[in-house]
Amino acid sequence: MLYIFLCIITFIISSIIKLYLYTGENKGFFKHFFNIFSKEKKLFLIDIFLVAIYFFLYKKYDFSILFFSNSILIGILLLISLIDIKSKIIPNKCILLGIALGAIVLVLNDNISIVDAFLGFVICGGIIATISIITKGDIGMGDAKLFGCIGIFFGLQTTLEIMLIATIISGLTGLILLTLKKVNRKTALPFAPFIFVGTMVIIIFS
Repeated sequence: MLYIFLCIITFIISSIIKLYLYTGENKGFFKHFFNIFSKEKKLFLIDIFLVAIYFFLYKKYDFSILFFSNSILIGILLLISLIDIKSKIIPNKCILLGIALGAIVLVLNDNISIVDAFLGFVICGGIIATISIITKGDIGMGDAKLFGCIGIFFGLQTTLEIMLIATIISGLTGLILLTLKKVNRKTALPFAPFIFVGTMVIIIFS
């Protein structure tokens, strides 16, 4: 029964991700539901990933608030990462959804205090926003909002750790791609996927 519940959670979240990714900016959000799942076979990888990570979260946290908190955040970050790769934007509606869900989880989560969540939101979002202004948009304001959202879920210290990991991984990736001449110095890599990876590292190894 528990595994069936995990599969249901996976199906719901992966369906939302697929629908928004391919029809979220169109008026007919649900119009192409069956077309998406019949034509986009490669999106099955999303299901495989979510099943694996949610099973891992269940084994680590059982059905605790941390399971649901991390499951929600992973779903949001995965969606944002795919959109950032595809369109080079981070939609405000996804950020607002993350903030709203993070606030709800915060009320139920005794592991993070409201003060810590607030500091994570303001300081981490503020750091990236400042960098965005200084670099004139090399790092987008969407990334700043995203870090603010993550701060609500994890608090200040853990979000700073995610920021450090994401920065290191993105820097190494950029260096490798530059060495292989796949990009040039002016190429802007989407940062959200690296934030996603950094968050996954923290969730798995913390």
